[in-house]
Amino acid sequence: MLQRVPENVLFIIDGFDELRLTQAVFDMSANTDPLQKAPPEVILCSLLRRFLIPASKLLVTTRTKNTVNKLLEGQLCFTEIMGFSKKKVEAYFQRFFSKEYDCVRANETLLTACSIPVICWIVSEMFKIGADVTSGLETTTSIYVDFVSTLLEHHCQDLNQSVPSLLKSLGQLADKGMLEQQVMFDEKSLFKLDLDPAGSPFLCRFLSKRRIHQETMFTFMYHSFQEFFTVLYYVLLNEKESQRKVRELLHTVERGWALSCWSDRDFSMADVEVRHAKLLQPVILFLCGVCKKEWMPSFFEKHNMAVSVNIETQLKEWISTYSQRYQNEHLLFILHCLYELHEKSFIRIVLEKLVLIDLSNSTLKMTDCWMLKYCLQCCEHIRILKLHVTSDNLRMLQSELYRCKELG
Repeated sequence: MLQRVPENVLFIIDGFDELRLTQAVFDMSANTDPLQKAPPEVILCSLLRRFLIPASKLLVTTRTKNTVNKLLEGQLCFTEIMGFSKKKVEAYFQRFFSKEYDCVRANETLLTACSIPVICWIVSEMFKIGADVTSGLETTTSIYVDFVSTLLEHHCQDLNQSVPSLLKSLGQLADKGMLEQQVMFDEKSLFKLDLDPAGSPFLCRFLSKRRIHQETMFTFMYHSFQEFFTVLYYVLLNEKESQRKVRELLHTVERGWALSCWSDRDFSMADVEVRHAKLLQPVILFLCGVCKKEWMPSFFEKHNMAVSVNIETQLKEWISTYSQRYQNEHLLFILHCLYELHEKSFIRIVLEKLVLIDLSNSTLKMTDCWMLKYCLQCCEHIRILKLHVTSDNLRMLQSELYRCKELG
């Protein structure tokens, strides 16, 4: 097939970020002979550079496209997954949970959140177990907290370890993976943390082929759960350790942002740091979300799981400082942090200090616009707001745009 009709061959590299490639790989000599043996890293880079079987097609999935862009050659087509439209969300629930769809539709916040496919799945799972999802769910974090606490309280009674012990073990595993950019774990890693491979909730198992044998591997049910459990681990640590972890997290993300502003850099370790910072951002979002003590269910309070005032102060100082320094994608992320915090007075203080809010370099998603609408509602006025938004999502914001002195 390769020799006869190479143009009919499609190579799929699913999850480029999970390969954790180093600078040395990008400097390797390319392999141009498809019949010659070579290390997997060399073959991969040769495919990306189109040195190997140039007539073939290549599909790469990635959460951060900047680094992979430097390797791709030839005619490129980029597609961003924006999530479900309202019609698709309705179709999803009508197919599996038609009676419950009215509950989702009645909660506009929840309906908007369901544009993210994993949230749609979580809500549907909550319906399956008979949980109430009609109220109290305002942010992404609140949805995850509600889902995890419900499963632990009502559907994990036969576990051979206490809930705090289980959460700490899952959190350590998640944190290790986030630091090492790892999403797959072997049985040895689980045993080291006293996790039962046969009965650990929130983990999925699969078989991975290793040369002459198969190995059982584990991963979190969705990558976002790995991010969420990393935050629960921070919360379960003692005060000093927790503050240290949060301080390192914030520093790593900000350093990645600073490096991303180097417009003329070649591939270097800087790109690795930029990519790592991007992957760690959701951890900060969840951390902001669990600061909202009113949404922490009694189940979590019973196990003394709450973010300390000192950590909340750390987060707020970081947000206040860097909201003044960045625009576009970084400022958009900070606005999402404000939304997860859901503290109107603090949002007003941060936004009214800004001369300009520029979000014009990429099209805002439905969830971005819902977040922005809430943030605008917290302020009396915004000086200059620049947006790139579809007509449908613009209608979502329309009622709040009068607060802007200048709109671009």
